[in-house]
Amino acid sequence: MSGTSKRPSNDGRTSVESPTPTVVLELREGELADAAETTPTLGERPVVVVGFARGDAELAERLARDRDVWYVDAARSGGTATVSGATVVGAASPTDHTGVGVALASCCESAATTGDPVCLVPSLTALLQYVDARRGYRLCDAVAARVARAGGETRLWLDPAAHDTQTVATFQTLADAVDDRTARDTTTERGGDGHA
Repeated sequence: MSGTSKRPSNDGRTSVESPTPTVVLELREGELADAAETTPTLGERPVVVVGFARGDAELAERLARDRDVWYVDAARSGGTATVSGATVVGAASPTDHTGVGVALASCCESAATTGDPVCLVPSLTALLQYVDARRGYRLCDAVAARVARAGGETRLWLDPAAHDTQTVATFQTLADAVDDRTARDTTTERGGDGHA
């Protein structure tokens, strides 16, 4: 699924070659995925978990039992979480997109030294409690681009029951594939470059 594509640069006038983000959007009701369910799909690759909810640290800790894990703590926990077995880098809050970006860059750079990283964003629904869908989309697009530059892929988890159909459809355009666990369906490949 990955390769390179021409994307507009930040100034909007020129195109630059950049890795095509590989993004999977998993639609599931309720809480984030269980580590036992997630682990087989990760292989032995290093994992970066971007946490916007307290439970994300627990997922990172469970995954750290058998792989290298970096945790970007952006949950409103009043401080940086302690995640046994993982390297933790904090951001001030879910709305601190600059801090999340800086922490993610550091984690991806470190993770890429041990393999092609997988970035998990298990609480996209929690993020959307703090920012609107447009800001959330831009952050997820930036996360996916950063991870792609490190040679990895991004997996986002969203609870469709917590959002209107337009929000769900918006995030589906970001993904190269959608895994709809609410319909007990298989992963659906998406055409194009996966961007709106």
